[in-house]
Amino acid sequence: AMAAMSLEEHHQWLLSTGHFSDLTLHARGAAGCRKKWRLHRSVVVRSPYFQRMLTGDWDEAKKQEIDLECLEVPGLTVDGLNAALHYLYAKKLEMLSMEAFAEALVALKFLLLDDAVTELLKSLDVTLPCKDWQSLTASAALHRETMPGLWKVVLEALCRDPIWVLDHVAEVHPDLLIALVNHSSLRIFKDISRYRLAEQILQALELPQSNGHAAPRAIL
Repeated sequence: AMAAMSLEEHHQWLLSTGHFSDLTLHARGAAGCRKKWRLHRSVVVRSPYFQRMLTGDWDEAKKQEIDLECLEVPGLTVDGLNAALHYLYAKKLEMLSMEAFAEALVALKFLLLDDAVTELLKSLDVTLPCKDWQSLTASAALHRETMPGLWKVVLEALCRDPIWVLDHVAEVHPDLLIALVNHSSLRIFKDISRYRLAEQILQALELPQSNGHAAPRAIL
């Protein structure tokens, strides 16, 4: 006999086996990446995105199969959507890498699971080395308006290690670089000055520098 399962374990079992599915989601991403999920309306309506789709006056509400083009949504990937669906079913997210975490956050936001995004951002440790945050910078800039919490967390992490930023200045989004120099909690070490950091940022952004004595007010 099957052992008793918690509600989350039961939902995870439903998603992994597809048993009793009444909805199939097909997603297509970059490089021809495709994935199919056998879902359950009674579970996915916990997401406002699915709730509106499946209960409103939409064609999808009457369909048993739904197609989703991930490339039509900035930052949305098949892997990120897979992680978000697992979180929707079982309230668990396996953070294998910061890149995977960023993709999952974008997908959770796409599913309008704002509470989940907030909860997961609280779990991030801003003291982690910046090399672990590199993959989050693009997502933070891209979704600054819709996920301000992600922007804040990433910016605080970068402020703790400006030397890393100098070594990887070309890899950090320009908006984050400018916000970094202006940030009140930027940690300046004895071998780096705020001006040196601003100068490197200006060079990376290919902006004209002032007379070589001070960075423009827009940066400082």
